[in-house]
Amino acid sequence: MSDIGEKITRKDILFEKTPDSDERLQNPIPPITLVNEYILGEMPDDLEAIRNETLTYEELRARHAALLLVARPDIEANTDEQVALVTQLGLGFMLGAYLPLEKKAYETAPPELLELLESQAQRFNLPRRMDYELIIDVNTSEYFRTGVMHKFLKSENSLGERDFYQGHNESEFFVKRVASTLQDVIATPDGPVVDVLLATAAADMKNFRQYMQKYFGLSLEAFGSMRPYLAEYPDGIRNASGAFMPSVQLAELALHKPTDGHQVYLDESMPYFPRWSRPEMADKREKSLAGRNIQDLLESGELELSEAGMKSLLTVVREFITFRTTHSAVTRPQIPSVFKGRDDDPKNLNALRAFGEPDILADGGKGTAGFDVVNVLGGATHRVVILLDELSEIYKRPKHH
Repeated sequence: MSDIGEKITRKDILFEKTPDSDERLQNPIPPITLVNEYILGEMPDDLEAIRNETLTYEELRARHAALLLVARPDIEANTDEQVALVTQLGLGFMLGAYLPLEKKAYETAPPELLELLESQAQRFNLPRRMDYELIIDVNTSEYFRTGVMHKFLKSENSLGERDFYQGHNESEFFVKRVASTLQDVIATPDGPVVDVLLATAAADMKNFRQYMQKYFGLSLEAFGSMRPYLAEYPDGIRNASGAFMPSVQLAELALHKPTDGHQVYLDESMPYFPRWSRPEMADKREKSLAGRNIQDLLESGELELSEAGMKSLLTVVREFITFRTTHSAVTRPQIPSVFKGRDDDPKNLNALRAFGEPDILADGGKGTAGFDVVNVLGGATHRVVILLDELSEIYKRPKHH
């Protein structure tokens, strides 16, 4: 991930339909491959033509096959991992064009496309299909480099799609720093700057939560138009999803021991987290299970917090809960079918306490991550609500000072 100075550029204007910089667009940096040039320039028009029924999928397949015939020799001759990574992003977008066909997607896409995705994955240890790392992190990095985001949509809706991707990338900095800061506390629970660290974590979690609130500005039309291109693959491989943002999970593992439900989530998600995060996730999960987390250190007495430190910790958890409930509130109007018949208040803490952690693999309404949307959102919020209750009890104990 980029440093803070480079990254924080759009928070205040996310989903306000702000156009890309004219200066960048007038002085474009060439795309890495012909595939990326096509995605950035022509594919949104082709997909709109398909939606308007002025282009068929057979015609799209022929266009893609012709393009890959020309692009394939250079792709196969490439030995640069960064070039391969950006190429894989472009190939992933190209395959995504066929996902609205559901079970017929693979048989409709040109076989050369599937072959290149597989060979690149093997040669460079890359994702075999579009995933969070590609569409969020690599895509945003290319946006900073070239001034243009890889997108499925065009016109006004494309601005919402752009901000959807960049908002994830830009906001993750803060929750990643929360996780790192909490790990600093865990490493030296008797350190002299614990209060400062927890205050920093509280401020960062608030900032992260504020990004989630910006997603109320994502139009239903933009999200509804892009979502079919991020559907599950015909062979069951999960697609890119915000559910696979790794730093949210790292922050939770630092706060408390994973529950059985969280363990299922981590097991199912591990292949879909960005590659950098997988060893980190495995390490912090193991340590959290062994008691190296904030809650267990408080319970054991190894971590003793001042009044200010405890208040900052409780603020971290309250902001985490607000992030979770805001996420649920943002999601409901975007995919109302999965919440059909549910008129409960997504911010009702008593209801969330009673919600528990039902099966995230249930055959309910599923999101792009392949999980039952209601269960995964409700269960994740339930965990941090219970954590707040338990930390509040620790705070009330006479031994606290």
